[in-house]
Order: sequence, then structure tokens, then C-alpha cells
Amino acid sequence: MEALEMDREAAEWLDRIHAEQREVGEHVAPPAAEEAIATIADFSLRSLGAPLPEGYVAFLRVCDGLDFNGTTLYATRQRNLGGGVTMLGLPEQNHIFRADSPRHHLLLGESGDELFALDTRDGSFAILDRGSLSEAERFTGFDALLTRVLKRAFES
Repeated sequence: MEALEMDREAAEWLDRIHAEQREVGEHVAPPAAEEAIATIADFSLRSLGAPLPEGYVAFLRVCDGLDFNGTTLYATRQRNLGGGVTMLGLPEQNHIFRADSPRHHLLLGESGDELFALDTRDGSFAILDRGSLSEAERFTGFDALLTRVLKRAFES
């Protein structure tokens, strides 16, 4: 896979979050292995019908998932971090999401009442209401969604 860089503004918010996590002794996920990224990229394309967004791949190369202030960005796989903390994984969460009926979103993360997703019909990104799946906000690119999500998580 081609090396991608994370959006500058999103990277700055992520740096702030990681600094706060380290300060209070929370887990900071290391970068995802290239093999893990390739595995979920293949899963996303074959099983969900959507390529992984380039910005999400760049995010995974910085950290394999994020759990901060009630906001989660999915890791390459679900794993137990100890102390009753589970890092949610993209494959597992999308299997659960699509279990009841076909969906046209690729879930990338969540917060209490929201889902962060790629709309596979038109390539746009959205923050969805978890209950109704209606769009609360729409973004033309992943970087704008990521910046919004990280900024809100940090400021909450």
C-alpha cells in the first residue's frame, strides 16, 4: 500500500488527544501493522463493497484505533486492552451493523449517539444518528469528518 500522510489539522487534534491520554495513563494505540491494514482493506472491499478511505488508512498508520472521551475510531480488529476495556474493530462492528439488513454505510467509528460512516453509494462521509441512521452532518471527505470528530472528542 502506498504511504499516506494524515491530514495536518486532524493530526494536530490527534496529537493533543494522545498527549492527554499519556498524561492520565490511558492506552495509546500504536500504529497498525501494514499486514493488518491490508487485511481490513481486503475485507472492506470484498465483504462490504467499499474501499477503505485513504485518510482512514493514514489514521491507522498513526494509531490502530482510538477510544477517548466516549468517542471511538475503529481499529483493524477488536481486542481486549485489559481492565475491562475493549478496542472496537472495523470488521466486527460492520458485521454487527449489517447483520439484520443490507446497509449502504461503512462504519468507521462511533460515539454514544452517533456513528461515523462512509456512504458507499456516493463516497461521502456522515455522522449518523445511531437510532434512526439519519444524517446529522455530511462531509465531502474523510479528513473533514476526522477533524470534526477528533476536535469534538478533545473538547468534550
